[in-house]
Amino acid sequence: MTEKDLAIMSTTTPSKVEFLQYNQDVMEIGIYEIEVEQTITSSKIDQQLQPFTCKMTFVVSGERFGPLSPSDIYAVFPPQDSLGEHHYVVPHITLKRSTLPWERFPGTSDEELPWLVLLLLRETDFDNEQDKPKLQSLTLKDLLATPDTIKFPQITLELGGQHEQEAVTVIDVKKKYLQPVLPTKADLAYLAHARQPKDAEGNPQGEQLATLGKLDGC
Repeated sequence: MTEKDLAIMSTTTPSKVEFLQYNQDVMEIGIYEIEVEQTITSSKIDQQLQPFTCKMTFVVSGERFGPLSPSDIYAVFPPQDSLGEHHYVVPHITLKRSTLPWERFPGTSDEELPWLVLLLLRETDFDNEQDKPKLQSLTLKDLLATPDTIKFPQITLELGGQHEQEAVTVIDVKKKYLQPVLPTKADLAYLAHARQPKDAEGNPQGEQLATLGKLDGC
C-alpha cells in the first residue's frame, strides 16, 4: 500500500458512527396552507389601500402503498441465496433514505416511532402449502371492498396522487401465523434506527442510513 492509498483511507474512513433513535423530516406528510398579506402605506397616499393577499395550498406526500424499489435499499441481511449460520444475527434491511421509517405514524399522532417493520416468514412456519402467503396485485378500490372477515388497517386516501385505481401488492396471512410475529407498540422503538458516520472532529461524513431489524420472538 502506497502513501497515497493511506492518505485516501485516512480522509474517507469514518472515525465513528453515531446511532440515532429516529430521524424525521422537517415537514410531516400532510396538507399545508400558506397565506401571505402585503400592506402598502405611504405619506403620499391619502386613502387606505386594500392589502394584497395570496393563499396557496400544497401537499407533502411520501411512500405509503408502493413496494420499495432496489434504488431505495442499501443492503439486506442475510443476503439473497446466502448460506451460513444466520440464526445468530438479527435479520435487517438498510435503507438509503434515512427518514423513511419515520415519515408516517403507526398511530394517529407523532410518537417518534417507525411506521415500517420487517417481518420474517419462513416456509416451515406454515402447516401446509395452501396456508403459505402468495403475492397478490389488486387496486385500492378492490382492497377497500374486502369482506369484514379479513382484517387490515383502515385506509383513507390522501391528496397528492393516491386514487382508487392505484395498484398495491398484498399477502393474506392467517391470524395464527401472523400474530406471533407482529411487534407490539412497545417493540416499535427498538425496530429501527438511523446512523451517521462522522470524522474525528464530529463532522458528518458519508451517507446517513436507516436500518429496520426484527426483534427475536416477533
